[in-house]
Amino acid sequence: MKKILLTAFSPFGNQEKNSSLEVMKKMKMTFEDAQIVTVKLPVIYDEMIYRSLLLEHRPDFVVMCGQAGGRKTVDLEKVAINYIYAAMPDNRGVIIKGSRIIIDGPDAYFSTFPVSTICAKLESEKYSVRLSLSAGGFVCNFAFYSMLHFASVLGLNCKVGFVHFPYFTGQINDVKEPSLKTGDMTAILEAIIQAVLES
Repeated sequence: MKKILLTAFSPFGNQEKNSSLEVMKKMKMTFEDAQIVTVKLPVIYDEMIYRSLLLEHRPDFVVMCGQAGGRKTVDLEKVAINYIYAAMPDNRGVIIKGSRIIIDGPDAYFSTFPVSTICAKLESEKYSVRLSLSAGGFVCNFAFYSMLHFASVLGLNCKVGFVHFPYFTGQINDVKEPSLKTGDMTAILEAIIQAVLES
């Protein structure tokens, strides 16, 4: 049976909830011939978290989830860059405005999921998804890059991808901010995982 490591982040900044975590909580935990292990990640800069998770769980697939307020769709990320630049502090209060994640690591990694194919499939099925070419410069990109890097250097046979979620409906008071219903986002994540398993 295949093992899927599914991760989502704790709330950060002045937010009480994180849409990625709320979606993960509602996910079904088994698929045909696959089982999911869930992990709630801290919003901190610590690349060793990702090395440890890979060695502990030895997953076949890693599906990482994060929140991207302001986006209108569920986005599959194509690229993780070896760079941190964010004005917002992590949950330890650390602010980094310009630093490599892994000093001697490559400048970037591509997702090892067939994200273009998955996006095209789900868009044809009328899911609210989009291919994204930037996971930002904060902890989401940091985590995505770190997981891809350690999967590579440890020689592990696992595929890694990252999914960004907008705010869930009712999460914030500003009605002008785009959002999606938690149930709809959960259905999209389940469809993504199913597509990954079939790829």
